[in-house]
Amino acid sequence: MRRNDWEKRFELIVEEYRNKDFEWGRFDCLTFANDIHMAITGNPLADDWLGGYSNPINARTEYKKMLARFGEKSIVDGIDRRLDRYHGNMPPIGSLVARPQKENPVIGYSLGACVGRHFAFLEGSGLYFLKPRGDDICWTIR
Repeated sequence: MRRNDWEKRFELIVEEYRNKDFEWGRFDCLTFANDIHMAITGNPLADDWLGGYSNPINARTEYKKMLARFGEKSIVDGIDRRLDRYHGNMPPIGSLVARPQKENPVIGYSLGACVGRHFAFLEGSGLYFLKPRGDDICWTIR
């Protein structure tokens, strides 16, 4: 259930990540999605998927372990079990997003959040605000 002040908390997380350099295990797309969910609901989305990695090689190893542990085929399946998919044209602000990304060697997606008419994704030296695409997968946070 959303907190009464979820919008302010959501904005604070977006601002915190806006200029953060991508860092495996601390400031990566999964920690961003987890922190967004925590800000909105007060509960983590995927604490059980985090930790134990600090580079793409051990992140991939940990990701494979988590898939096996939870019987999932992908991160998308894992989020599907925890959140409801959004099937409209534009998800509500605060919704989580997975964008297929073949160049992502770990999970094959970039995770982000809807911040209005754009989606925020953490890459390199901060958040990038990109327009939605037809292959984006979205989930609402209730």
